Amino acid sequence: MINITIKKIFISIVSAVLVSMITVGGSTIATFLYYYLNGEQVGEVITTSRVVWFSIIFVISFLFIFFGLDKKDKK
Repeated sequence: MINITIKKIFISIVSAVLVSMITVGGSTIATFLYYYLNGEQVGEVITTSRVVWFSIIFVISFLFIFFGLDKKDKK
């Protein structure tokens, strides 16, 4: 049986947001710095594809972390 608590959900959400920010944010910062340091116009740094990737990574990370915490409690 899955033991769902508010603490597990909160920890999973915060961890998944951090993982998503690190993975997608790294490429966003790199793109911004590339344009900024070369003196070019920055353009669109936050694109639709990055939002989609952030969402996909967030959902996958949330599920892995949430069910990983659940397995840890069963032992």
